Amino acid sequence: MSPRIGAIMRGELWEAFAEACKDIGCDAVLLSGGTEQAASPPSFDSIDAVVVELSEHQEVVDLVQRARKLFLPIGGIALEDNVQSSALEELCEVVLSSREDVTAWVQVISEREIGSEKGSLTVVCGAHGAPGRTTVTLSLARELSKKSAKVVVIDADHSAPSLGFLLAVPQDIGGFQAALRSARVEGVDINTLLAPMIVLNQPEGAYRLLSAGIIPWEEKSLDQKALERLLSRVVEEGFHCVLDTAAISTGTTHRMLEITAPLATHVVGITHPSDVGVARFIRAWSVITALEPRVSGKILVRAPSKALSRSRDALRQTLWEYTDCEEISFLDNPTARTDQAESTSSPAIRALAHEILGTREGSVTSAPTTRRISQKARSRLFPALIRKRLAYRGDFSGLRLHQDDTF
Repeated sequence: MSPRIGAIMRGELWEAFAEACKDIGCDAVLLSGGTEQAASPPSFDSIDAVVVELSEHQEVVDLVQRARKLFLPIGGIALEDNVQSSALEELCEVVLSSREDVTAWVQVISEREIGSEKGSLTVVCGAHGAPGRTTVTLSLARELSKKSAKVVVIDADHSAPSLGFLLAVPQDIGGFQAALRSARVEGVDINTLLAPMIVLNQPEGAYRLLSAGIIPWEEKSLDQKALERLLSRVVEEGFHCVLDTAAISTGTTHRMLEITAPLATHVVGITHPSDVGVARFIRAWSVITALEPRVSGKILVRAPSKALSRSRDALRQTLWEYTDCEEISFLDNPTARTDQAESTSSPAIRALAHEILGTREGSVTSAPTTRRISQKARSRLFPALIRKRLAYRGDFSGLRLHQDDTF
């Protein structure tokens, strides 16, 4: 099913954009930007994505911010004769400048809609002393958010909660305990469960966070029914949840895993490639399989350094023999940083994200490039695109055209 695109743009650009969407089999709806001021704010109901003509007009910025709060994908069209708004451009995940860009972006949006019809729960775990669980959790959330508007990250590490710290979330803003309290009520509304979540906007997408702060808490205080209801309701609504858990060590209880492992669609184990790390992980994995024998497991191994004697094939063989898990991959330079320069995920993380979403890696055409439309390129963008130069004259609703200005 093709997505329904809402447009925020001026009249003649809208006509060209609507014609282009019709050619590629996409339904376009004008939300705002005509020559007359809208009597009431436009509705984003049944809208799957938004395309906006970038400008500095406050009405446009307000509408895009509303769309962002609804986790709608946003694409921008930047005309060189407009005064650009850096704040507005930051809200857009991509700037479209050609028909090919629009086609590729619509296909990406279609993939998101298909992938978000069914939610998932991914539990990230590992043995004591094996770093990388939180890093993988953030990398996976970022990769999922590129193709799905419904991604939730939950900091369920009771011994050393750190997601909020890494993402610079203030200590007094939690959310996890508040959501659990709301989930004690049977039949709780999904919006009530989503309310305590923190929205984190990234260059490629956005996801929600349930933070546990930075202070350790008692795992035995968990309300099992509330946690089960919270996770089940969120997954039922089509959200992809990634759960960061505490390290698995011998002689301790694993109440969080006891509750979440049977609910999980994917369990991801992280191990260090050293002999000690592998031995600890094998013992930890036995805890997971004892809790849920039918678990859909995947093992991610930190890339071995040159100092380690074991090769990748030897590590894979050892892990397979002792865990009976065939899904074993290696992490190459995973990063938890959230800035755009460090946003490249490991191939193993990208493959895992595609598996969770039920999409095939490489099936989407190349992502639209970020560039502005030159005057000469406008006529190539859409065949029937504007033949007159649009320019602001104060009010967004009162547009004037330079009739003598052509391409």
